[in-house]
Order: sequence, then C-alpha cells, then structure tokens
Amino acid sequence: MKLTRKTHHHYIGKVHDLTVSNTHSYNVEGLAVHNSAAGSLVSYLTNITSVDPIRWGLMFSRFLRKDAKDMPDIDFDVAAPMELKEELAKEWGSNCVVPISNWNTLQLRSLLKDISKFYDIPFQEVNQVTSKMLAEATPQAKRDHGITAGVYNPTFEELMKYSQSLRKFLDKYPQVKTHVKVLNGQIRSASRHAGGILCAENLNKIMPLIRSGGVLQTPWSEGQNVRHLEPLGFIKFDLLGLASLRMIDSAIQHILRRHKGVDNPTFEDVFRFYDEYLHPDKIDFNDQSVYENIFHKGKWIGVFQFTAQGAQNFCISAKPTTLMEISNITAIYRPGPLSISGDKLYLEAKRDPDEIDSEHPIVEEILKDTYGILVYQEQIAKLAHVLGENISEDDGNLLRKLLTKKGTGDKEKLKQDLKERFIRGCVKKGMSKKSAEGLFKRIEYFSGYGFNLAHSVSYSMLSFQCAWLCNYFCPEWSAAFLQKCTEQ
Repeated sequence: MKLTRKTHHHYIGKVHDLTVSNTHSYNVEGLAVHNSAAGSLVSYLTNITSVDPIRWGLMFSRFLRKDAKDMPDIDFDVAAPMELKEELAKEWGSNCVVPISNWNTLQLRSLLKDISKFYDIPFQEVNQVTSKMLAEATPQAKRDHGITAGVYNPTFEELMKYSQSLRKFLDKYPQVKTHVKVLNGQIRSASRHAGGILCAENLNKIMPLIRSGGVLQTPWSEGQNVRHLEPLGFIKFDLLGLASLRMIDSAIQHILRRHKGVDNPTFEDVFRFYDEYLHPDKIDFNDQSVYENIFHKGKWIGVFQFTAQGAQNFCISAKPTTLMEISNITAIYRPGPLSISGDKLYLEAKRDPDEIDSEHPIVEEILKDTYGILVYQEQIAKLAHVLGENISEDDGNLLRKLLTKKGTGDKEKLKQDLKERFIRGCVKKGMSKKSAEGLFKRIEYFSGYGFNLAHSVSYSMLSFQCAWLCNYFCPEWSAAFLQKCTEQ
C-alpha cells in the first residue's frame, strides 16, 4: 500500500518523539507503531526523523531486523492532529481514512464503588477495600506467573484469591459480588482512539464499519485486535497531538514579531527559524547556560517532561550537563524504575562514580553513560551481544523480551540457551562464572524496567528545545505557555 500526499499542508510535527517540520509532499509506506523508529538509520536518511543514530549511539539496525515479520511502525506526534486527520480524509476520502475504536469496559474498582453506592454501603468502607486490594494481590499473582518486574494487573479471580480485604467485603455484601461477577470487564461504551486510524482504499467495502457520534470508525480497538489487521493487509497509523509542539510554534511566532520585524509570520518563516536555531543538527546540546538556568535552577515554565514536581526535584538533584543525562533522568523517572529506587541509585552513582563496581571493563564501557546502572533496553541487548558467545544484537534484544515473560516450551528452551551462551562468553572474556551469573541476574532483574534509548533521547531533544526557548526568549516562551493553558 502506498499513500501519496500531493498538496502542501503545513504543520509542525514530530516523528516518534522527535520534532520535525514538514512543508512538502510526503509518501507513507505501510506504517504503524514502533518505539525504535526515531533511532532508525533509514528513518534518518529519508528525513523522517532528525535524530542521527550514529552520533547518539543508537541501535539503528533494530528498527529493520532480518528476523522481523511485521511492518516497520512509526508514530507521528503533531501539533494539530485533528486538522491533519481532516486533511487526510479530505485528500483521500472519508471511506479511506477511518479512526479505530476504543471499547471502554467496566473496571472492578469503579464497579465496586458504583454498586456499593446503589446499596447504600458507606463510601469509607468500600474505599478501604479498593485502595488495598491491588497491593495485597499483585505480588503473589506476579510470583505465580514468574513475573519479576514490570506492571501486572491481577484478574478478578486472583484478587479474590489473594486480597483478604476484597474477600471479606464481598462475603459481607454478597449482593455486590453477584453483580460484580457478571459485569466486570463488560463493554461500557465505545469511543474513538486518540490517534489510531486506518488508511486504505474503500474501507467501507472491505471491512465492517460502525458509526459513533455520526463518525465512521472501525469496530477494532487499540491493542491485540489491531494486530490482527496487518495479516489481512490493513495498517494502523498513529497521529497523536503534543501541546509542546504548539507552544514551540507559538513561541517562534512571538519571537519573529518582537525581534525579527515579521508582522504576520507564515509557516515558512517559523520553519526557517526552527531550522536555523532548533533543528537537532544545529542546536548546541552542550550549551551549559541552558542546563544551569533551566535544569539546575528549576525555571521550568512548561518544559516538556518536567511539569511534574517529582521529575523537577529529581532533575535539580541530578544537575544534568548533557543531553544523555536528561535522557537518563526521564527514562528513570517512570513507575517501574522508581519502584526499585532507581532515582536514588542513579544519584548515588553520579555523586560517587568511583564506588561503581563494574564486573568487567566491557560492562563499564557499555554502562558509563548511566553510571553503571542498567537503564535502557539497548544496554541489555548490547551486553548480551558483546559479552555473550555468538549472540547477535537481535538475539540480545530477544533475550530482554524473554526475560520479562515466563517462557514455556520452546521459548523457555531458547531463554536457557541464550543464558548459557551469555555465561560462556563472559567466562571466555575473563569473568568468573560466579560474576557472570550475577551479571545475568542483574540483567534479568532490570529487563522489565528498561526504556527505549531512541525514544528517550529524542524526547529529551524536545525537552532541550523547550528549555532553549525558555532560556533565551523567556517572555515569548511564557506567552506561548499561557496561551496553551487557556486552550485546555
């Protein structure tokens, strides 16, 4: 399938977490969603992204692998997603550009509260149960499945089995249990996905369509069901909105009016400014005044990824001086790493790097940018590749995936084989078997928390662009931020 855009529609957008500006015709060849897209050498050379994967040490081969059976996937984040979707529908026809659905289901927590309210059960009583039940049941449910890291949502049966609070509550109020067992997980309503659309000729003739709010959409929803579309020849595109991109556009317009004498800036004017000062190949990511004034002193004013108090405090403590350190901070400030005190481990390692115990010079080299801490998926793949015996980078990434799930049958055998090859390779490179086994356990532990480096680096570029505007054009950036606030 090939979709060719013939007209010149203007928007500032970003391809998989990387700001790009587009004012020219473009072709779209079978795209969907993949976090590695911003690190792809093909994406960079074809000007889909502006992240140079070689300069930033990204695994540029991961996006297009020899063993890949699915289509390469790319998310588009743009300033005005609805406008872009309308233009696509206008260009190709409403039967050719169709949103996918969201099927909203009844969730146990809200069900318990709603049904209890119907039966006049005191809110405080039910709230005590809903606030405890996941914490009570999740650890044991994860152990049952052999899950050592990552997020897991227990089933109703597992919650009943392992949450004493929920069991007692439903024994006390059996009428609530009767309704919950029937309604839990049932579809509550249909809505449209924020970004997902299908693009193909005459979709109304080759697949069922439904109407919601007068708009045609597919009955398929985000997640597993959408993956069934690809074997049938359908491809899902994600066109998402990002407020920071609108702020950059607005700030540049203010700058052009106040400092460049441009009364009515066109998109071409905005694009030229962006290309001269903010493009990832032009902006100075080592500009220490930006780090000191914004990231050290906390003059955030709407800086992307640093609107939460916790992220701000962590950043001020870490005092980044490079783009990679901003990337580390944003990759660590997520629920998974925070749950194992990843932020504290990082701060301690950065303050006293001499205390870092690197089992081997190769390990030290691969983990030097994160002060000896495993943060990124690519680090896990690279450790397996460089240290292991005949383990390719793709095999290393496969190992990371296998470690996050409880394997059965062939998958368990493959995981065990990769483990043995890893340990043999480590021993051959001078590491003791005990140290090699310890390193593997460390990799296994952190594999569920690893973040995608290409994703993190490109997001951090956008954070730095916001900070650069805030540092050098604070009034204009502040005006753009206030304008965004009034739109919400």
